[in-house]
This record gives sequence, C-alpha cells and structure tokens, in this order.
Amino acid sequence: MLAAVGWTGEVPADTRLGATGAATARALAERTGVEEIWTPSSEASAAGMLAELPRPAPGGRVLLPQSALARPQLRDGLVEAGWDVAAVTAYETVGRLVDGVPPEGVPRLGADDVVLVTSSSAAQAWVELVAGAERRCDELAPAQVLAIGRPTADTLEQLGAPADAVLDEPTADAVRRVLG
Repeated sequence: MLAAVGWTGEVPADTRLGATGAATARALAERTGVEEIWTPSSEASAAGMLAELPRPAPGGRVLLPQSALARPQLRDGLVEAGWDVAAVTAYETVGRLVDGVPPEGVPRLGADDVVLVTSSSAAQAWVELVAGAERRCDELAPAQVLAIGRPTADTLEQLGAPADAVLDEPTADAVRRVLG
C-alpha cells in the first residue's frame, strides 16, 4: 500500500523499522531488504507496540503510516512516550455500499460460512454492510464472525456486532484452531 503513495522501499541506513505483527514485518522485509524488523513479542496491536517499544533517544522520530480510520491511541501513546510522530494515511478501508445498499454479488452467507474481520476499520465496514443490508440481514447474520486480535473484537463489540471468536494471531493456523 505504501508503494501506491510513492514509497520506493528505500530506507535510510540509520532507520529502524517496526511493525505490528509478523505478516507486516515479512512484507516490509521483502520490500526494503531490511531483515531486522521489530515487532511486539506479546500482542500484535497498537497496545502491544506501546507496551514494548523502547523510549526514544532525544529527538527520536517515528513515521507512522496507518489507516485513514486508525484510532489515535498509537499516535498519542508514542507522543506521550517522547517520540516526534509524523502520522500519515497509508490506506483507506472502503465499504462496498452504494447509497447504503450492498451491491449485487455480495454472497448469501449461511451457518457454515465464516467472515474473517481483520481490523477495526474492516469491522466498521462489515457492520455497515450488515446494517445497509437490512433486507438481507437474515442472509448475512448466520455466518460465524472471527476477529483477528482483541482490538478488532472490541470494535465489533462497540458496534453491537460481537465476534463469535477472537484469533490470537493473524494466521491460517489460528483460523483452523478456532474452527476446530
């Protein structure tokens, strides 16, 4: 996504990279050639990053590319910890509603189907899709909803559409463990 806004993958030699989780770290490593990318060891989330990220040296700066819908906790926590933060919008999650109605082609979901909600912004889009499909809500509701991580599950809960299960990591193995 950063390439779409003009980033070539070049990283100055004295720059350290960090990512919320392993998948993002792998993508950064492939794009930049940098192999040592810091990730939190316990929780792959903004809270996990804030809990484990070391305090900055004087003048420490952070470039924080994130979703247009990102909540301010990570940015605010970094500032509070003493970092000089440049937060930029790297991507925007866009729902598929047209005038509040889902387009044709949104599949009917049944009890054997699974919806994997990957982020808080995806949670917002999912809830909008379900709410916008009032006539089809019964077609969407039976699916099992899985949230990747506690922050995503919390967002679903706040939006009145709690997840059926929370994945502890964003992997196919985690999905298989939850689905049995």
